[in-house]
Amino acid sequence: MPSLRATVVVDYQNVHLTGAELFQPNAPLHDCLVHPLHYSNRLINVRNQNQRAGQPEATLEKVLVYRAFPRHRSMRSHTRETLRNGRNGNVTLV
Repeated sequence: MPSLRATVVVDYQNVHLTGAELFQPNAPLHDCLVHPLHYSNRLINVRNQNQRAGQPEATLEKVLVYRAFPRHRSMRSHTRETLRNGRNGNVTLV
């Protein structure tokens, strides 16, 4: 059976804040960044592991990230990280 092609759409603000709150509630938010491609690969891997026998696996084709650019001057490193994540071939900043 052929594999399925998957696109993951990430609302970065919600993933970032929810992840920080659940997994590192006492850490500063700027220390709890999420890499959209790593997050999406993990999501697809878990999905494939939980499929019933005989069901097709999914292959990650694309990641669409909805994220605003940090505006404050003190957040330049976050802007660089945002741009670096968006340069990966599978990740598109929208």
